[in-house]
Amino acid sequence: MRNSPFAIFRRNQRQLMVVVTGLAMFAFIFLDDSILRGGQLPRMLGVVFVALVCAGGLWVIGAPRGKGNEWALYGALLGAVVAFFGLRAQTSGGVVVETSIGSFTREEFREIAQRRAVANRFVMSAAPGQSQGFGNLDDQSLLQRTILLHEARTRGISVSDEGVLDFIKKITDDRLALDNYQEILRDLGMPEAELFNILREELAAQLALQMDLPPAQQSGMGTLETPLTFWKEFQMLQVRQSLEAAAVPIGPFVATVPEPKDTELAIWFESYKSKLPSADGQPGFLQDRQVNLAYVEADFEAFEKNVPEPTDSEIAEYYETNKEALYQVQDLPDLPSLTPFLDEPASALQPANVQPAAPAPPDATLPPAPDKPENGAAARTVPDVPIKLVSFQTEADPKLAEPEKPAVEKSADEPKSEPPAPTSKRDLQLLPTLSGMPSLPPSPGAKAAEEPKYKELDDNLKSEIRDRMLRVRAFEAMGNATDRALDEMTRLADKFLAAIEPAEQKKVADEITESIKRYAAANHLDYKETGPMTQNELFSSTSETIGAAQEPSANPFQRGSSVAEEAFDGDVTYYPKRADSVLRDKRYAYWKIADVPARVPEFKDVRDKVAEAWKLDQARPRAEKRAKELAELIEKSDKPVAETLSGQTVTGATDSDAVTVRDTPRFSWLNMPRNLPFQFNPMFSPPPELSPVDGIEGAGQDFMKKVFEDLGPGDVGVAPNQSRSVFYVVKVKQRDATPTQGEENLGLKALQQQFLVTGRTGFAQGPYMYLNRDRLISLLNDWRTTYERGYDVRWNNAERDMEQPE
Repeated sequence: MRNSPFAIFRRNQRQLMVVVTGLAMFAFIFLDDSILRGGQLPRMLGVVFVALVCAGGLWVIGAPRGKGNEWALYGALLGAVVAFFGLRAQTSGGVVVETSIGSFTREEFREIAQRRAVANRFVMSAAPGQSQGFGNLDDQSLLQRTILLHEARTRGISVSDEGVLDFIKKITDDRLALDNYQEILRDLGMPEAELFNILREELAAQLALQMDLPPAQQSGMGTLETPLTFWKEFQMLQVRQSLEAAAVPIGPFVATVPEPKDTELAIWFESYKSKLPSADGQPGFLQDRQVNLAYVEADFEAFEKNVPEPTDSEIAEYYETNKEALYQVQDLPDLPSLTPFLDEPASALQPANVQPAAPAPPDATLPPAPDKPENGAAARTVPDVPIKLVSFQTEADPKLAEPEKPAVEKSADEPKSEPPAPTSKRDLQLLPTLSGMPSLPPSPGAKAAEEPKYKELDDNLKSEIRDRMLRVRAFEAMGNATDRALDEMTRLADKFLAAIEPAEQKKVADEITESIKRYAAANHLDYKETGPMTQNELFSSTSETIGAAQEPSANPFQRGSSVAEEAFDGDVTYYPKRADSVLRDKRYAYWKIADVPARVPEFKDVRDKVAEAWKLDQARPRAEKRAKELAELIEKSDKPVAETLSGQTVTGATDSDAVTVRDTPRFSWLNMPRNLPFQFNPMFSPPPELSPVDGIEGAGQDFMKKVFEDLGPGDVGVAPNQSRSVFYVVKVKQRDATPTQGEENLGLKALQQQFLVTGRTGFAQGPYMYLNRDRLISLLNDWRTTYERGYDVRWNNAERDMEQPE
């Protein structure tokens, strides 16, 4: 056919080849790989590209008629107009966020991210290890940069070239050589002027940020603490008190709430359908994101039973190898010498280091005993015999020898006894031992018996070494088995990644699941699946402890992210990873087999759940009202709380449960957790936590604030628990260090003295560091929320969830 497209192509083959070649060169030069991969074209390049295509097409059509150039011109104009408005409409539909200073599309955020990425790369290249750059590349950070740059321009904040140079000198300590600087520019692929413009923008935004940050944050060192702030934090950890408490739960009041209509529930559902339930009892019906993990588990107890017992020769070899480090006999420290105390005479009646009293005359005797004892006791005579002092002196010291006393005459029938030999130092060393006291050390010249250097390899030590070797072998076998399982899962994961079609992926997933089950059974491993779980459920589950496990590390004091955090960090499935339990008694190789994103349910699917939450919400103020009525009864009565509330019921109705009053033990607002792994490591300092209160279900910050700050000793009030499911009528019984009027308070003085001592050691450590950080995070979040509200920020969540710029 004469006018068919193929005939036109054959007649204009040479010209068309020129056009196609030109378009190919244009694409090769201007459309780089990163732009094509991202699926986004800069708007002007897109307009030019479409104009060229239209121009070439109309030239082909107009050339046979002798109007090729004219039609090509019209085609270029038409293509440019269509491309301009088409791309504008497309990008306007992809708005990520709307603000009072304009709307920003994904393409614009990508361009901003590219400029910040260049600035960050320069800073980290010029000063490696000293600076992390100007900020992140997420949407929140990019919007903040845009708003701050707008504020800087509005206020006339500008940064000169000298200011940029000063910044570079500061971060590099003025040590950046010219050669290194030029090499960084070549790596960035841009001229110096463009780099200065980018740094100028970032520095101007930083200056605007410093001007708008809360005063406590402008120094960049955290919140500005005052002595009063530290005193309050100190009291939260140290002051203890006890309560009388009566619980008024909201459960019994649910029955008093009438059944709602579907129209009421539907309206109420709309208010909370996109929210998650909060810890303070606020309802939410958004179905949270859930993941399902599959893993193989190596358990220590199982592996300890399967590892081979060490032989006697292996135990002996272990002993010889480790006896220097583990089995040396530890010598006890030498006791201080008592020789100086033996330089003076000592007796059983007078210690050696006490000046003795003047000696009695030789003929002195004890006074005679009274004829009649007191209290009617039987008479007892004391023999009239002088007491001879026994000297504890050496035989070689004649000048200190006791003077000879006249002997007492004995009868002829009484056997004569030899006079006692003088007591030597050797005897002195034995005497305390016989009396239960520690013996004195031998004299320096005495030769002690030779003590063995190492512990004897007896049956007890062999048993100890055997247990140690079994533990080491079990842990080693666990690690090897888990590492091999990880390799096997990696091999199987390649098969899943090679599948493209969803049906094929489902088939491969079932196959590799059965394969890893067989592998686990053959290698003393357990195969398990968690089932769909939210992040909080996975981390806090007691039946599936893998959620709290962490990536293994050679440093036992360095812990990484938990499995619960890793599992929700991305959406990739069948990507195997390793983890160890906190106590290292379980080791895992795991992967994510399902990732269900959060979604808003249909009302009809959750109607019963909505009705239940609605009734609880309606019952809550009724329970609070009843609790306030009971508190008023206590305030008006001068009787004890239990006696005042005797006969009262929870709801006030006669068929309701009786109110029960409980005395709580003493507790503080915060406490330091105990019995945690690694808590004895000096580098490990756990954060303080709310104290559990016996008798109070789920006491939260609101409860603690009420009973510690709003109420004083003897005061009565109503305090809700964390979930606001129970309202407690409380009376403060006793509190430590309560200030008193007109009299000295020793408890308060002691607490203040302890506070001053703690202050000298520094409040920038331990629990106070965590409390300061929490307050800093809260302050910044409040500031960011207020800042965005001032610019009427409205996020398009669908666009915001798109791929973030790299």
